[in-house]
Amino acid sequence: MNSDGLKTLTVRGCLPLQEGTSGFAIPLFAHPIDPSLRLVQEIDEFRDTIAAFKILEGDISAAGEVTLFGPAASIGEDVIHAFITDDGKAHVGILAELKSLLKEYIDKHPGRIAVILQIQELIGGSQEKKIARSKMRELVLKNSGTSSARAFYEGSTLHAALWQKLVALAPNEGAARRILAARSTLSAEINPDGIIKLDLSALVPADRALFSEQQIVTQLVAEFDTTCGDAETVNNRNTGSRSSESASEILRNIIKTPRQEERIAILLALILRDRETGTKVLHQYTRDRAKFANLALHDLRDTLFSPQQANEISDERKIAALIPRFFTAQYPLSRGHLLYFLAKHLANWSYINIAIKQCLNRTRSIFVDVRRKEIEELLAVRSARG
Repeated sequence: MNSDGLKTLTVRGCLPLQEGTSGFAIPLFAHPIDPSLRLVQEIDEFRDTIAAFKILEGDISAAGEVTLFGPAASIGEDVIHAFITDDGKAHVGILAELKSLLKEYIDKHPGRIAVILQIQELIGGSQEKKIARSKMRELVLKNSGTSSARAFYEGSTLHAALWQKLVALAPNEGAARRILAARSTLSAEINPDGIIKLDLSALVPADRALFSEQQIVTQLVAEFDTTCGDAETVNNRNTGSRSSESASEILRNIIKTPRQEERIAILLALILRDRETGTKVLHQYTRDRAKFANLALHDLRDTLFSPQQANEISDERKIAALIPRFFTAQYPLSRGHLLYFLAKHLANWSYINIAIKQCLNRTRSIFVDVRRKEIEELLAVRSARG
């Protein structure tokens, strides 16, 4: 819900994106009339400024809000960022004010690859972004395998960089807005020979003529390591194909995945691609270390193996029917992560794509909104591919 008429607000708190850890947080603004309300900023992606303030919906009492006082922010001015350091202190301001703090964090914590990537995406140069993205790809490859590493590097990061380049190169606001509207159908991929190939065919001819594809590719090459084939070959050689891996080996790789939402999403995708192997893994996956994953495993076993379930219903439809239950059962702070990882691994299946989209469209939770655009883009790209 937008709050019309509010032009300048003051920060009164922030919400950590991940409980109990340092990193970026969501700035919360005080309502000038109702002190019980909190607002968040909406971003103008073309100008990178505050476009509006939106009232935060949903209960945040259990989400670990950090209380703050100031600074003030106004529509049309620079975006306010919040960053929590290891001592639990929140630092809030525009990016220029936080830059030295963020650089110091990188120097002190070289092993915190995910947070460093977030920082470099905001303040890093081409080489710094390339290094941070490559390290994150290596981490995903190690923990989740080749397909997840490719989905992160090309399906998410490379696509986002392409859209940013196009918007930055757009000669006027109208062209930039049309690019943003069409971005889910604009893509880039790294060929096996290491060449970045663009697909800008969804742009209207007049807009497409505004850009030099070679210029864009040159800029992307400066920010991405395109020699990723060797790492994937080594990974495939070590693990073998899905069909030749034992269920216990696959389960060990799933369990190494850091987030419980992604562990479940990987398992669901495996079941849909290879039911025999996937169900063997499910039978061995008796317990997870996290509460939601245990609930999901229980419901999945009941759904797939219960004699009361009609055999004529496909596994895809059965799993699609579980998506709303999973969404409701997950802790509110993590629901955005759940939909993101479900979309990342399962959006190619049409019934599940629809189920994820329905959950996304029914909620206006800020915890989902922080990942809403990523989720929408994954769902749209997979839908476009049929």
